[in-house]
Amino acid sequence: MTLSTRNPRAKQRWIVLAGAVAVATLVLAAVAFAVHDLKFQLDGDTSSTDIAPIPGITRPVDWNDLYNTNKSITNPSPTGFAPGDMSTDYRVVQTGGKAGQFDTSDGTTYTGGSKDTLEINTGWTCVGANNVTNKGDITNAYATKYTAASGDEILYFGMEKYVPQGTNNIGIWFLQDKNVGCQEGGTGSGNSFTGVHKNGDILIVSAFDSGGKVSTILAYSWDTSLNGGAGGLSLVTPIAGVDCR
Repeated sequence: MTLSTRNPRAKQRWIVLAGAVAVATLVLAAVAFAVHDLKFQLDGDTSSTDIAPIPGITRPVDWNDLYNTNKSITNPSPTGFAPGDMSTDYRVVQTGGKAGQFDTSDGTTYTGGSKDTLEINTGWTCVGANNVTNKGDITNAYATKYTAASGDEILYFGMEKYVPQGTNNIGIWFLQDKNVGCQEGGTGSGNSFTGVHKNGDILIVSAFDSGGKVSTILAYSWDTSLNGGAGGLSLVTPIAGVDCR
């Protein structure tokens, strides 16, 4: 899974979660029907205390039941949940009067011109940035697969920004090629990504308004038959999703 902020005034960030790519196509199950009556909480926090309980329905699992405070995976995982993957990606100042404070520099940003509509190894590049802004900084990202009693497989995923406020978009790629990545810290035009798109790769785009609230969520699929075989994005959600709360 590759995540990036889409902020017109800041560099785009990226994080790769290798463990999520094998279940990339399963996200379509999650957009096909409501999942409020299943075991996982979609309430906007990571605590298993349900802040939006539904009478007669128990949703006992949240992210803190899947990962320990040291970021390791819980063992065993809750019933029905496969071991997921989590990435922590932020920096703090190490020395001086601001030691321990948030560091606005980052080695994992997309270079300008890296577009979701382009092939990965020819259209995406990464570069270091001195200031990603706190509203555009992804600090944690995570994903897991849940198998329901019906046999449906559902992919849950989440991310956290350093601050929730601010207008920007979040792009989340679920990629089947496990070789996707980029060497951090490039300069100038940056370093090229490795890896390629495969038919059925999924892109989720979530837009946040100026108050930090979710406004629209759309899902796209990579279709290798588009653009004369070069590939491109095809919209798979007929209408936009919204905040589950």
